[in-house]
Amino acid sequence: MPVTGPGSAVIIVGMTLPDDITVVPLPHPADPWLVEGMVQVTREAMLADAGDDDGAPTVRELAELVLPTAYRRRPTVVALDGRAGERPSAVVGHGYASLPLTDNLHLALVGVAVRPAHRRRGIGAALWEQVLATVRAEGRTTCLAATEHPADVPADPALRVEAATGSGVVGVDAATRFLQARGFALAQVERRSRLEVPMGPDDAERLAAMVAAGRERQVGYDVVSWHGRVPDRWLGDVAELFRRMSTDVPLGELDHVEEVWDAARVRTAFDEHAARGLVPWVSAIRHVATDTLVAFTVLLVPDERPEIAYQEDTIVMVEHRGRRLGAWVKQANYLNLTAGDPACGGC
Repeated sequence: MPVTGPGSAVIIVGMTLPDDITVVPLPHPADPWLVEGMVQVTREAMLADAGDDDGAPTVRELAELVLPTAYRRRPTVVALDGRAGERPSAVVGHGYASLPLTDNLHLALVGVAVRPAHRRRGIGAALWEQVLATVRAEGRTTCLAATEHPADVPADPALRVEAATGSGVVGVDAATRFLQARGFALAQVERRSRLEVPMGPDDAERLAAMVAAGRERQVGYDVVSWHGRVPDRWLGDVAELFRRMSTDVPLGELDHVEEVWDAARVRTAFDEHAARGLVPWVSAIRHVATDTLVAFTVLLVPDERPEIAYQEDTIVMVEHRGRRLGAWVKQANYLNLTAGDPACGGC
């Protein structure tokens, strides 16, 4: 699939696009109007598909996310309306293939989004064809895609898709039809919930009491909390916890193998958070006898949207489960966040 250079139209073999639309590779560095347009596309798509845009990235986040790092590359293409000129509204869709570079070299994490007003014109299909061409050129053999769906699922079996594990179901909609037509199968379902946390004095006292009760109950364990970069003392332990996220967490039928983590990768990951304008708030459970971290949870707060926090990884090592450490560490981190960032209103 020939590309003559950044900003040139991509020739989509076998696809017919409207005359006013072209698909082009995203240049590096990306022009600000392109990134802002991609953020607009993502927000509009999330609002249409899931009913909110809580998970949409900020412009700063996405501008950094599309840049290559030592651990991944993210080739990206955008669909442009040539009538709109160089402005965010000209971006009507985008697609990407995120490629791990140190492990899971068979994988590509892929995504396509199109503004609702421009759907059913062949734009999503054209973006996908270019993403797929990149995946094949990189020698990747498995694509993973994530989609957003309403929580309410139709009762009619013909309007439902069940995960291969038998646990989890989504409704048949444009996203499921698009992916199934291209050979995808539903491997796993995750629930996204929203927690309102306007912490008044009584709420804060009650949460602090819950954390204190956990400390009394969990003999032999303690809580460690911080925000920002990982303290040097805990880099190795956090690396092991991230590795365990790829081995100890249920992955359903996902074709995902163990990830390679060390202190350098942890440091890079948290430096990337800072570059994207994301402040990490972390709490971990320390096993006192071994002085090692055996559980942790991470919240990320965008500096451009301080009223919201993203609940990221949470894990308790298998050998320490069954002690309610997961609930305790999350309670501790909510207290950590609300005490240090009272502007946050929801997770």
